[in-house]
Amino acid sequence: MEIGAAKVDITPGSSVWLGGFAARYKPSEGVHDPLFAKALFLSSSESEVLLVSCDLLNIPEEIYSATSEKISSETGVDKSAILIAATHTHSGPSLSPNISSSNNHENKSNNAYYRSLSGLIAEAGIRAVEKSKKGYIGFGSTELNISFNRRKKDGPIDPELIVLFATDYDNNPIAVLVNYACHGVVLGPSNYQISSDFMGCATRTIESLIKDKVVSLFFNGADGDLNPITCKGYTCNGTFDDVERLGLALSDKAIDAIQKITLLDNVKIGHTFKKISVDLEKPSLEVAEKMYKDQENYIKSFSSSSSPTEAIPSSKIEEATAVLRYLKKNLDKIKTQNFSDKTVINLQAIRIDDYAILALPGEPFVELGLKIKSNSPFKLTSVFSYANGYIGYIAPLASYEEGGYEVMPTYWNRLKKGSGELIAEEGLKLLDSLK
Repeated sequence: MEIGAAKVDITPGSSVWLGGFAARYKPSEGVHDPLFAKALFLSSSESEVLLVSCDLLNIPEEIYSATSEKISSETGVDKSAILIAATHTHSGPSLSPNISSSNNHENKSNNAYYRSLSGLIAEAGIRAVEKSKKGYIGFGSTELNISFNRRKKDGPIDPELIVLFATDYDNNPIAVLVNYACHGVVLGPSNYQISSDFMGCATRTIESLIKDKVVSLFFNGADGDLNPITCKGYTCNGTFDDVERLGLALSDKAIDAIQKITLLDNVKIGHTFKKISVDLEKPSLEVAEKMYKDQENYIKSFSSSSSPTEAIPSSKIEEATAVLRYLKKNLDKIKTQNFSDKTVINLQAIRIDDYAILALPGEPFVELGLKIKSNSPFKLTSVFSYANGYIGYIAPLASYEEGGYEVMPTYWNRLKKGSGELIAEEGLKLLDSLK
């Protein structure tokens, strides 16, 4: 089989608004570590696939479509065989649907970055195809416990760390792919430096330990309700030391797993792709108005409750005001936009011997990920989230009854109750079709 890997720096060249936290009140201030698009190309006598991982919050549908089209036209790889996913770092640039306190007119730097992004990601994919050479591939798994269920005390997590390892015929390493389910939020809203979070630390460490120009790619799993253990519930105030601690824990486990992997030649590769229609909920104007009013009252309470000896930090006031701006943006969109009741999303399944990947365009809860894995016909199955578009949270039925942030309809998060089960069932059908 033929294997190729490449990476391209996609770090913004200027200050941008970071995405994922409404509490950020200003653009980024410097770069702690660079962001990359990394690609792995696999080709057998039967088929070929291209897997691309980007140090981003999400992959907008527009970016996925333009990038896969460009790669396909340049390389001949079928568009349906190209998977493009985000690691889900919350310290990367805000992209559509702009989950931040900023408005689009404030995002001139983000808009310029957005226009350049498709070409940069495509370059990584094209290079991976061009660099392909004969090689071996193998896969395995181990366990890692660096996440917790942020919605339920002692709720389920997915500790499985899946590793794919590729070398050339001279046993020179080409790529290490790792898949693990955990939100990229070690660094919380108080961080204003661009960073790939613990996921980037893990892949950098793997690359530095193996050397030989190996490319290590991270793909996030079904992490919709999973946070890193450095958070307390939904509150995340981790440091870069915490990033390193979790990143090293992941890389250590991955390196150990590689030692036990059996390398294979002439593996069977397959892929399938399907667009499905899903129902959407219209956000409630009444709920949006209440959230905005509650935040207004919260900010007003600062002045009434503070005393000369207990001054409220200015950063807390600024963060609360940023959340208010985000809620105002949400309210304005609900008042002025016509929201459709359906949309079409991309589902993709890939087979690499007895290892399978199901790519989903959003943030599936761990329960759905575990259901997919346990019902997959393959020996080993990964869920790749934030892939080939972005639809928001993909939650199971019970979560809608429980309520909470992830199932609250907003301008960017509107999947209707029951959609999570539909997506999981359709995904399993795709996996079955590859066996």
